[in-house]
Amino acid sequence: MKSIVGTVLRRVVKFSIRRGIKTGGRLWLITGIATWLLRRLSAPSKPTVREEQLRPGETIINTTASEKARTSKTARES
Repeated sequence: MKSIVGTVLRRVVKFSIRRGIKTGGRLWLITGIATWLLRRLSAPSKPTVREEQLRPGETIINTTASEKARTSKTARES
């Protein structure tokens, strides 16, 4: 079920952008764009999913970008 806040924000975006374009209301258009950005920035990020088939003897190494940076920095210092 979608959240009430998300539904309200979606309707505000839709209404204000339509009104801003149809009537030429700059304030409505700015409100719509700002609300759209707010929705976009507050949305949870989608996880990266990768699917591959492993052959016998292969292993999985799961790292994040921060771990890679830390590892390469340690390797350079050695």
